[in-house]
Amino acid sequence: MPIWLMAVILYIANLVGLLVVAVGGSKKPAPTLTWLTFCLVLPFLGLVVYLLLTRKVHRRSSLPWELPSYEGRADRLPRTLHMELVTQSLSAAAIARGITRFSSPPVQANLQAYNAGEPFYQDLVRSIQDAQSSIDIEFYIFRYDEVGKAVVEALLERLHAGVEVRFLLDGFGSRKFPQDVIAQLDAAGAQCRIFFPIGFPFLTPSVNHRDHCKIVVIDKTTAFTGGMNVGREYAGRDPSYGPWRDTHVKIEAKVPLPLADLFEANFELGTPRTVHPQPRPVHRRTVSNLPDKSTRKDEPEVDATNYSRGLIQFLQSGPDTPRQNLRELYFLCLTQATRQVDITTPYFLPESDLLMGLYTAVARGVRVRLLLPERVDHRMIGFACQTYFPSLLYAGVEIYLHRPGVLHAKVMTVDDDLAVVGAANYDLRSFHLNYEVAMVQYGHSFVEELRHHFNMDLEVSRRLEIHQLHPSLVHRVKHNAARLLAPLM
Repeated sequence: MPIWLMAVILYIANLVGLLVVAVGGSKKPAPTLTWLTFCLVLPFLGLVVYLLLTRKVHRRSSLPWELPSYEGRADRLPRTLHMELVTQSLSAAAIARGITRFSSPPVQANLQAYNAGEPFYQDLVRSIQDAQSSIDIEFYIFRYDEVGKAVVEALLERLHAGVEVRFLLDGFGSRKFPQDVIAQLDAAGAQCRIFFPIGFPFLTPSVNHRDHCKIVVIDKTTAFTGGMNVGREYAGRDPSYGPWRDTHVKIEAKVPLPLADLFEANFELGTPRTVHPQPRPVHRRTVSNLPDKSTRKDEPEVDATNYSRGLIQFLQSGPDTPRQNLRELYFLCLTQATRQVDITTPYFLPESDLLMGLYTAVARGVRVRLLLPERVDHRMIGFACQTYFPSLLYAGVEIYLHRPGVLHAKVMTVDDDLAVVGAANYDLRSFHLNYEVAMVQYGHSFVEELRHHFNMDLEVSRRLEIHQLHPSLVHRVKHNAARLLAPLM
Protein backbone atom coordinates (compact mmCIF):
# COMPACT_ATOMS: atom_id res chain seq x y z
CA MET A 1 0.00 0.00 0.00
CA PRO A 2 1.40 3.41 -0.93
CA ILE A 3 2.44 5.59 1.98
CA TRP A 4 0.21 8.44 0.82
CA LEU A 5 -2.84 6.15 0.81
CA MET A 6 -2.04 4.87 4.28
CA ALA A 7 -1.70 8.44 5.48
CA VAL A 8 -5.10 9.33 4.01
CA ILE A 9 -6.74 6.30 5.65
CA LEU A 10 -5.22 7.16 9.02
CA TYR A 11 -6.28 10.78 8.67
CA ILE A 12 -9.88 9.78 7.86
CA ALA A 13 -9.94 7.26 10.71
CA ASN A 14 -8.71 9.89 13.17
CA LEU A 15 -11.24 12.40 11.82
CA VAL A 16 -14.05 9.87 12.35
CA GLY A 17 -12.78 9.34 15.89
CA LEU A 18 -12.87 13.08 16.58
CA LEU A 19 -16.44 13.23 15.27
CA VAL A 20 -17.36 10.38 17.62
CA VAL A 21 -15.95 12.37 20.53
CA ALA A 22 -17.69 15.60 19.44
CA VAL A 23 -21.10 13.98 18.89
CA GLY A 24 -20.89 11.81 22.01
CA GLY A 25 -20.12 14.80 24.21
CA SER A 26 -22.38 17.38 22.62
CA LYS A 27 -24.32 17.85 25.86
CA LYS A 28 -21.12 18.53 27.86
CA PRO A 29 -19.13 21.07 25.83
CA ALA A 30 -16.39 21.82 28.38
CA PRO A 31 -15.21 18.22 28.95
CA THR A 32 -15.67 17.48 25.24
CA LEU A 33 -13.36 20.32 24.22
CA THR A 34 -10.70 18.88 26.52
CA TRP A 35 -11.11 15.40 25.08
CA LEU A 36 -10.91 16.75 21.51
CA THR A 37 -7.65 18.50 22.36
CA PHE A 38 -6.34 15.32 23.98
CA CYS A 39 -7.24 13.28 20.91
CA LEU A 40 -5.60 15.83 18.59
CA VAL A 41 -2.37 15.78 20.58
CA LEU A 42 -2.36 11.97 20.85
CA PRO A 43 -4.12 10.60 17.73
CA PHE A 44 -5.70 7.17 18.14
CA LEU A 45 -4.27 6.69 21.64
CA GLY A 46 -6.39 9.60 22.86
CA LEU A 47 -9.47 8.06 21.26
CA VAL A 48 -8.81 4.68 22.92
CA VAL A 49 -8.44 6.36 26.33
CA TYR A 50 -11.63 8.37 25.70
CA LEU A 51 -13.66 5.27 24.81
CA LEU A 52 -12.37 3.42 27.88
CA LEU A 53 -12.94 6.20 30.41
CA THR A 54 -16.28 7.59 29.25
CA ARG A 55 -18.39 4.45 29.14
CA LYS A 56 -21.40 4.43 31.44
CA VAL A 57 -20.86 3.16 34.97
CA HIS A 58 -23.16 0.85 36.91
CA ARG A 59 -26.21 2.64 38.26
CA ARG A 60 -26.82 2.55 42.01
CA SER A 61 -30.13 1.59 43.54
CA SER A 62 -32.52 4.53 43.57
CA LEU A 63 -32.80 6.37 46.85
CA PRO A 64 -36.26 6.46 48.44
CA TRP A 65 -36.65 10.21 47.90
CA GLU A 66 -35.74 9.87 44.20
CA LEU A 67 -38.48 7.37 43.39
CA PRO A 68 -41.45 8.65 41.33
CA SER A 69 -43.84 7.51 44.06
CA TYR A 70 -42.20 9.62 46.77
CA GLU A 71 -44.79 12.04 48.13
CA GLY A 72 -42.32 14.94 48.26
CA ARG A 73 -42.24 15.04 44.46
CA ALA A 74 -45.25 17.30 44.40
CA ASP A 75 -44.67 20.71 42.85
CA ARG A 76 -45.06 22.39 46.23
CA LEU A 77 -43.25 21.79 49.49
CA PRO A 78 -45.18 20.23 52.34
CA ARG A 79 -47.23 23.08 53.77
CA THR A 80 -45.63 22.99 57.24
CA LEU A 81 -42.12 23.19 55.79
CA HIS A 82 -43.07 25.93 53.35
CA MET A 83 -44.60 28.11 56.06
CA GLU A 84 -41.63 27.58 58.38
CA LEU A 85 -39.16 28.58 55.67
CA VAL A 86 -41.12 31.62 54.54
CA THR A 87 -41.01 32.97 58.08
CA GLN A 88 -37.21 32.67 57.94
CA SER A 89 -36.32 33.77 54.42
CA LEU A 90 -38.01 33.99 51.03
CA SER A 91 -34.74 32.95 49.35
CA ALA A 92 -34.48 29.83 51.57
CA ALA A 93 -38.08 28.92 50.74
CA ALA A 94 -37.42 29.32 47.01
CA ILE A 95 -34.29 27.17 47.15
CA ALA A 96 -36.04 24.48 49.19
CA ARG A 97 -38.87 24.44 46.68
CA GLY A 98 -36.39 24.20 43.80
CA ILE A 99 -34.54 21.15 45.15
CA THR A 100 -37.59 19.23 46.38
CA ARG A 101 -37.58 16.88 43.39
CA PHE A 102 -34.05 15.59 43.99
CA SER A 103 -33.40 16.09 47.71
CA SER A 104 -34.20 14.03 50.78
CA PRO A 105 -37.23 14.82 52.94
CA PRO A 106 -36.58 17.57 55.51
CA VAL A 107 -35.53 16.46 59.00
CA GLN A 108 -35.23 18.44 62.23
CA ALA A 109 -31.79 17.91 63.71
CA ASN A 110 -29.18 19.22 66.10
CA LEU A 111 -26.00 20.30 64.34
CA GLN A 112 -22.46 20.83 65.51
CA ALA A 113 -19.77 22.27 63.21
CA TYR A 114 -16.03 21.67 63.37
CA ASN A 115 -13.56 23.96 61.64
CA ALA A 116 -10.51 21.74 62.31
CA GLY A 117 -9.77 18.04 62.61
CA GLU A 118 -8.95 17.72 66.31
CA PRO A 119 -12.46 18.09 67.80
CA PHE A 120 -14.00 16.15 64.91
CA TYR A 121 -11.86 13.07 65.49
CA GLN A 122 -12.38 13.25 69.23
CA ASP A 123 -16.17 13.31 68.81
CA LEU A 124 -16.11 10.71 66.04
CA VAL A 125 -14.33 8.16 68.26
CA ARG A 126 -16.60 8.93 71.22
CA SER A 127 -19.71 8.50 69.07
CA ILE A 128 -18.40 5.20 67.69
CA GLN A 129 -17.74 4.00 71.23
CA ASP A 130 -21.33 4.91 72.16
CA ALA A 131 -22.86 3.00 69.22
CA GLN A 132 -25.52 0.48 70.23
CA SER A 133 -26.62 -1.26 67.03
CA SER A 134 -24.89 -0.13 63.81
CA ILE A 135 -21.98 1.88 62.39
CA ASP A 136 -21.70 2.75 58.70
CA ILE A 137 -18.45 4.47 57.73
CA GLU A 138 -17.44 5.74 54.29
CA PHE A 139 -14.42 7.87 53.34
CA TYR A 140 -12.56 8.82 50.20
CA ILE A 141 -9.20 8.85 52.02
CA PHE A 142 -8.63 6.74 55.14
CA ARG A 143 -5.03 6.59 56.31
CA TYR A 144 -3.83 4.07 58.86
CA ASP A 145 -1.77 6.54 60.90
CA GLU A 146 -2.30 7.58 64.52
CA VAL A 147 -5.69 9.10 63.63
CA GLY A 148 -6.89 6.18 61.51
CA LYS A 149 -5.70 3.64 64.09
CA ALA A 150 -7.79 5.26 66.82
CA VAL A 151 -10.89 5.07 64.61
CA VAL A 152 -10.23 1.44 63.60
CA GLU A 153 -9.65 0.36 67.18
CA ALA A 154 -12.91 2.00 68.26
CA LEU A 155 -14.63 0.03 65.49
CA LEU A 156 -13.02 -3.21 66.65
CA GLU A 157 -14.17 -2.54 70.20
CA ARG A 158 -17.77 -2.12 69.05
CA LEU A 159 -17.54 -5.21 66.83
CA HIS A 160 -16.54 -7.27 69.83
CA ALA A 161 -19.61 -5.83 71.63
CA GLY A 162 -21.90 -7.11 68.86
CA VAL A 163 -22.44 -3.86 66.93
CA GLU A 164 -22.86 -4.21 63.14
CA VAL A 165 -20.09 -2.36 61.27
CA ARG A 166 -19.96 -1.66 57.54
CA PHE A 167 -16.75 -0.15 56.19
CA LEU A 168 -16.57 1.42 52.70
CA LEU A 169 -13.38 2.94 51.25
CA ASP A 170 -12.68 4.42 47.85
CA GLY A 171 -10.40 2.25 45.74
CA PHE A 172 -8.15 5.13 44.70
CA GLY A 173 -8.14 7.54 47.63
CA SER A 174 -7.64 4.72 50.18
CA ARG A 175 -5.60 2.40 47.96
CA LYS A 176 -2.76 2.29 50.54
CA PHE A 177 -5.01 1.16 53.40
CA PRO A 178 -3.36 -2.02 54.78
CA GLN A 179 -4.90 -5.31 53.72
CA ASP A 180 -4.08 -6.91 57.05
CA VAL A 181 -6.18 -4.27 58.82
CA ILE A 182 -9.08 -5.11 56.53
CA ALA A 183 -8.48 -8.76 57.48
CA GLN A 184 -8.59 -7.77 61.12
CA LEU A 185 -11.91 -5.97 60.68
CA ASP A 186 -13.26 -8.83 58.60
CA ALA A 187 -12.27 -11.40 61.23
CA ALA A 188 -14.07 -9.33 63.87
CA GLY A 189 -17.28 -9.40 61.80
CA ALA A 190 -17.20 -6.13 59.83
CA GLN A 191 -18.46 -5.98 56.27
CA CYS A 192 -15.66 -4.32 54.27
CA ARG A 193 -16.05 -3.11 50.70
CA ILE A 194 -13.94 -1.13 48.24
CA PHE A 195 -15.61 1.38 45.93
CA PHE A 196 -14.28 0.74 42.40
CA PRO A 197 -10.97 -0.95 43.29
CA ILE A 198 -7.90 0.06 41.31
CA GLY A 199 -6.35 -2.91 39.53
CA PHE A 200 -5.36 -4.26 36.14
CA PRO A 201 -6.42 -3.13 33.61
CA PHE A 202 -6.12 0.36 35.08
CA LEU A 203 -7.97 2.15 32.27
CA THR A 204 -11.54 1.12 33.04
CA PRO A 205 -14.70 3.27 33.11
CA SER A 206 -14.68 3.24 36.91
CA VAL A 207 -11.13 4.56 37.38
CA ASN A 208 -12.25 8.12 36.61
CA HIS A 209 -15.27 7.99 38.95
CA ARG A 210 -14.46 8.14 42.64
CA ASP A 211 -16.49 7.97 45.83
CA HIS A 212 -15.70 11.42 47.22
CA CYS A 213 -18.27 11.16 50.04
CA LYS A 214 -17.34 11.39 53.72
CA ILE A 215 -20.19 9.75 55.63
CA VAL A 216 -20.49 8.17 59.07
CA VAL A 217 -23.91 7.02 60.30
CA ILE A 218 -24.25 5.62 63.83
CA ASP A 219 -27.45 3.90 64.99
CA LYS A 220 -29.20 5.57 62.01
CA THR A 221 -29.80 8.79 63.99
CA THR A 222 -26.29 10.25 64.44
CA ALA A 223 -24.16 11.17 61.45
CA PHE A 224 -21.05 13.04 60.36
CA THR A 225 -20.41 14.56 56.94
CA GLY A 226 -18.41 17.34 55.37
CA GLY A 227 -14.96 17.82 53.89
CA MET A 228 -12.62 15.87 56.20
CA ASN A 229 -11.12 12.49 55.46
CA VAL A 230 -9.26 10.42 58.04
CA GLY A 231 -5.55 11.13 58.38
CA ARG A 232 -2.95 13.06 60.35
CA GLU A 233 -2.76 15.90 57.83
CA TYR A 234 -6.46 16.70 58.47
CA ALA A 235 -5.57 17.08 62.14
CA GLY A 236 -2.81 19.54 61.20
CA ARG A 237 -0.05 17.12 62.23
CA ASP A 238 1.76 16.86 58.89
CA PRO A 239 4.40 19.63 58.68
CA SER A 240 4.51 19.37 54.88
CA TYR A 241 0.93 20.68 54.82
CA GLY A 242 0.88 22.86 57.91
CA PRO A 243 -2.40 23.89 59.58
CA TRP A 244 -5.41 22.29 57.90
CA ARG A 245 -8.63 24.32 57.66
CA ASP A 246 -11.73 22.26 56.95
CA THR A 247 -15.41 22.02 57.86
CA HIS A 248 -17.29 18.97 59.08
CA VAL A 249 -20.70 18.58 60.72
CA LYS A 250 -22.18 16.28 63.35
CA ILE A 251 -25.91 15.65 62.95
CA GLU A 252 -28.25 14.20 65.58
CA ALA A 253 -31.94 13.53 65.00
CA LYS A 254 -34.78 11.58 66.60
CA VAL A 255 -35.61 9.80 63.34
CA PRO A 256 -33.46 7.81 60.89
CA LEU A 257 -31.31 10.16 58.82
CA PRO A 258 -31.46 10.07 55.00
CA LEU A 259 -27.66 9.73 54.92
CA ALA A 260 -28.24 6.09 55.87
CA ASP A 261 -30.06 5.60 52.55
CA LEU A 262 -27.20 7.14 50.58
CA PHE A 263 -24.63 4.98 52.36
CA GLU A 264 -26.74 1.92 51.53
CA ALA A 265 -26.75 2.80 47.82
CA ASN A 266 -22.99 3.44 47.74
CA PHE A 267 -22.25 0.31 49.77
CA GLU A 268 -24.17 -1.86 47.31
CA LEU A 269 -21.90 -0.60 44.53
CA GLY A 270 -18.75 -1.51 46.50
CA THR A 271 -16.77 -4.68 45.92
CA PRO A 272 -16.70 -7.05 48.93
CA ARG A 273 -13.16 -7.34 50.21
CA THR A 274 -12.39 -10.44 52.25
CA VAL A 275 -8.66 -11.01 52.70
CA HIS A 276 -6.80 -13.54 54.82
CA PRO A 277 -3.31 -12.29 55.66
CA GLN A 278 -2.23 -12.57 59.29
CA PRO A 279 -4.05 -9.77 61.16
CA ARG A 280 -1.75 -7.38 62.99
CA PRO A 281 -2.01 -7.20 66.78
CA VAL A 282 -4.33 -4.64 68.32
CA HIS A 283 -2.74 -1.84 70.36
CA ARG A 284 -5.60 -0.30 72.27
CA ARG A 285 -5.92 3.48 72.15
CA THR A 286 -8.38 5.67 73.96
CA VAL A 287 -9.91 8.99 73.01
CA SER A 288 -7.25 10.74 75.05
CA ASN A 289 -4.57 9.15 72.81
CA LEU A 290 -5.82 11.03 69.78
CA PRO A 291 -3.83 14.05 68.62
CA ASP A 292 -4.03 16.71 71.35
CA LYS A 293 -4.03 20.27 70.08
CA SER A 294 -2.86 21.57 73.44
CA THR A 295 0.56 20.02 72.77
CA ARG A 296 0.95 21.61 69.35
CA LYS A 297 1.85 25.27 69.15
CA ASP A 298 1.50 25.46 65.37
CA GLU A 299 -2.18 24.44 65.40
CA PRO A 300 -4.76 27.14 64.61
CA GLU A 301 -7.30 27.88 67.29
CA VAL A 302 -9.97 25.18 67.11
CA ASP A 303 -13.61 26.06 67.50
CA ALA A 304 -16.34 23.44 67.95
CA THR A 305 -19.72 25.07 68.07
CA ASN A 306 -22.54 24.50 70.48
CA TYR A 307 -25.43 22.61 68.98
CA SER A 308 -27.71 24.47 66.58
CA ARG A 309 -31.24 23.33 65.80
CA GLY A 310 -32.54 23.43 62.25
CA LEU A 311 -34.11 21.73 59.26
CA ILE A 312 -31.78 19.78 57.00
CA GLN A 313 -31.96 18.05 53.64
CA PHE A 314 -29.40 16.00 51.70
CA LEU A 315 -28.50 15.86 48.04
CA GLN A 316 -26.34 13.38 46.22
CA SER A 317 -24.77 13.50 42.79
CA GLY A 318 -22.79 11.13 40.62
CA PRO A 319 -22.10 9.98 37.07
CA ASP A 320 -25.13 7.70 37.33
CA THR A 321 -27.66 10.43 38.23
CA PRO A 322 -29.79 11.91 35.42
CA ARG A 323 -29.33 15.46 36.77
CA GLN A 324 -26.35 17.36 38.10
CA ASN A 325 -28.02 17.89 41.46
CA LEU A 326 -25.28 19.81 43.23
CA ARG A 327 -24.70 22.11 40.28
CA GLU A 328 -28.41 22.90 40.22
CA LEU A 329 -28.32 23.56 43.97
CA TYR A 330 -25.44 26.02 43.65
CA PHE A 331 -27.13 27.77 40.74
CA LEU A 332 -30.35 28.14 42.74
CA CYS A 333 -28.43 29.56 45.68
CA LEU A 334 -26.75 32.19 43.49
CA THR A 335 -29.90 33.20 41.65
CA GLN A 336 -32.21 33.31 44.68
CA ALA A 337 -29.90 35.13 47.12
CA THR A 338 -31.02 38.64 48.02
CA ARG A 339 -28.31 39.98 50.35
CA GLN A 340 -25.11 37.96 50.72
CA VAL A 341 -23.39 34.79 49.53
CA ASP A 342 -20.14 33.51 51.07
CA ILE A 343 -18.36 30.60 49.38
CA THR A 344 -15.37 28.63 50.68
CA THR A 345 -13.82 26.05 48.38
CA PRO A 346 -10.33 24.68 47.70
CA TYR A 347 -10.90 24.26 43.94
CA PHE A 348 -12.84 26.77 41.86
CA LEU A 349 -13.37 25.65 38.26
CA PRO A 350 -17.05 26.43 37.57
CA GLU A 351 -18.89 26.15 34.29
CA SER A 352 -20.48 29.09 32.51
CA ASP A 353 -23.88 28.86 34.24
CA LEU A 354 -22.40 29.23 37.73
CA LEU A 355 -20.18 32.07 36.54
CA MET A 356 -23.24 33.84 35.17
CA GLY A 357 -25.01 33.19 38.46
CA LEU A 358 -22.15 34.91 40.30
CA TYR A 359 -22.12 37.87 37.90
CA THR A 360 -25.86 38.44 38.02
CA ALA A 361 -25.98 38.07 41.80
CA VAL A 362 -23.51 40.94 42.16
CA ALA A 363 -25.44 42.94 39.56
CA ARG A 364 -28.60 42.57 41.70
CA GLY A 365 -26.77 44.04 44.68
CA VAL A 366 -25.87 40.77 46.43
CA ARG A 367 -22.51 40.82 48.19
CA VAL A 368 -20.54 37.78 47.00
CA ARG A 369 -17.35 36.77 48.80
CA LEU A 370 -15.19 33.93 47.55
CA LEU A 371 -12.55 32.37 49.84
CA LEU A 372 -9.90 30.26 48.11
CA PRO A 373 -6.51 28.91 49.18
CA GLU A 374 -3.45 30.92 48.28
CA ARG A 375 -1.53 27.64 48.01
CA VAL A 376 -3.45 24.95 46.10
CA ASP A 377 -2.24 21.41 46.79
CA HIS A 378 -2.65 20.50 43.09
CA ARG A 379 -0.54 22.99 41.17
CA MET A 380 -2.21 22.63 37.76
CA ILE A 381 -5.64 23.14 39.33
CA GLY A 382 -4.29 26.27 40.99
CA PHE A 383 -3.16 27.60 37.62
CA ALA A 384 -6.59 26.90 36.12
CA CYS A 385 -8.40 28.60 39.04
CA GLN A 386 -6.46 31.82 38.50
CA THR A 387 -7.83 32.23 34.98
CA TYR A 388 -11.24 33.06 36.49
CA PHE A 389 -9.97 35.86 38.73
CA PRO A 390 -10.00 38.83 36.29
CA SER A 391 -13.62 38.42 35.17
CA LEU A 392 -14.82 37.77 38.71
CA LEU A 393 -13.07 40.86 40.08
CA TYR A 394 -14.34 43.04 37.23
CA ALA A 395 -17.88 41.80 37.98
CA GLY A 396 -17.55 42.85 41.64
CA VAL A 397 -16.97 39.49 43.34
CA GLU A 398 -14.70 39.81 46.39
CA ILE A 399 -11.89 37.24 46.29
CA TYR A 400 -9.84 36.37 49.38
CA LEU A 401 -6.82 34.06 49.40
CA HIS A 402 -6.34 32.04 52.59
CA ARG A 403 -2.68 32.06 53.58
CA PRO A 404 -1.84 29.58 56.38
CA GLY A 405 -1.58 25.87 55.59
CA VAL A 406 -4.27 24.20 53.51
CA LEU A 407 -7.85 25.39 52.99
CA HIS A 408 -10.04 22.33 52.26
CA ALA A 409 -13.52 23.40 53.46
CA LYS A 410 -16.54 23.35 51.14
CA VAL A 411 -19.17 25.71 52.51
CA MET A 412 -21.73 28.14 51.11
CA THR A 413 -23.97 30.43 53.15
CA VAL A 414 -26.87 32.29 51.55
CA ASP A 415 -28.35 35.38 53.18
CA ASP A 416 -28.91 34.58 56.87
CA ASP A 417 -30.90 31.35 56.82
CA LEU A 418 -29.37 28.78 54.48
CA ALA A 419 -26.07 26.89 54.45
CA VAL A 420 -24.60 24.16 52.27
CA VAL A 421 -21.85 21.95 53.70
CA GLY A 422 -20.44 19.01 51.81
CA ALA A 423 -17.57 17.23 50.14
CA ALA A 424 -18.02 18.61 46.61
CA ASN A 425 -15.74 21.22 45.09
CA TYR A 426 -16.74 23.85 42.51
CA ASP A 427 -15.20 21.96 39.62
CA LEU A 428 -16.11 19.71 36.74
CA ARG A 429 -14.88 16.58 38.50
CA SER A 430 -17.32 17.06 41.38
CA PHE A 431 -20.18 17.99 39.05
CA HIS A 432 -19.67 15.30 36.39
CA LEU A 433 -17.43 12.47 37.57
CA ASN A 434 -17.39 11.92 41.32
CA TYR A 435 -20.01 10.53 43.69
CA GLU A 436 -20.76 13.42 46.07
CA VAL A 437 -23.01 14.42 48.96
CA ALA A 438 -24.06 17.76 50.45
CA MET A 439 -26.20 18.88 53.37
CA VAL A 440 -28.53 21.88 53.08
CA GLN A 441 -29.48 23.52 56.37
CA TYR A 442 -32.23 26.07 57.04
CA GLY A 443 -31.88 28.14 60.18
CA HIS A 444 -30.21 31.31 61.42
CA SER A 445 -27.96 30.08 64.26
CA PHE A 446 -26.02 27.52 62.23
CA VAL A 447 -25.52 29.97 59.35
CA GLU A 448 -24.33 32.58 61.82
CA GLU A 449 -21.76 30.14 63.20
CA LEU A 450 -20.45 29.23 59.75
CA ARG A 451 -20.25 32.90 58.82
CA HIS A 452 -18.28 33.50 62.01
CA HIS A 453 -15.80 30.84 60.85
CA PHE A 454 -15.67 32.56 57.45
CA ASN A 455 -14.90 35.95 58.98
CA MET A 456 -12.18 34.39 61.14
CA ASP A 457 -10.64 32.97 57.97
CA LEU A 458 -10.66 36.41 56.35
CA GLU A 459 -8.42 37.67 59.15
CA VAL A 460 -5.64 35.38 57.92
CA SER A 461 -6.35 35.96 54.22
CA ARG A 462 -5.47 38.69 51.77
CA ARG A 463 -8.00 40.35 49.52
CA LEU A 464 -7.13 40.10 45.86
CA GLU A 465 -7.36 43.33 43.85
CA ILE A 466 -7.59 43.67 40.10
CA HIS A 467 -4.44 45.80 39.88
CA GLN A 468 -2.46 42.89 41.35
CA LEU A 469 -3.13 40.74 38.28
CA HIS A 470 -0.32 41.29 35.76
CA PRO A 471 0.60 37.81 34.54
CA SER A 472 3.36 37.47 31.98
CA LEU A 473 2.81 35.86 28.60
CA VAL A 474 4.35 32.63 29.88
CA HIS A 475 1.99 32.62 32.86
CA ARG A 476 -1.06 33.28 30.69
CA VAL A 477 -0.19 30.42 28.35
CA LYS A 478 0.47 28.09 31.28
CA HIS A 479 -2.72 29.06 33.11
CA ASN A 480 -4.95 28.83 30.02
CA ALA A 481 -3.50 25.42 29.15
CA ALA A 482 -4.29 24.28 32.69
CA ARG A 483 -7.85 25.55 32.34
CA LEU A 484 -8.27 23.61 29.09
CA LEU A 485 -7.19 20.42 30.85
CA ALA A 486 -9.31 21.14 33.95
CA PRO A 487 -12.12 18.67 33.06
CA LEU A 488 -9.60 15.81 33.26
CA MET A 489 -8.09 16.84 36.63
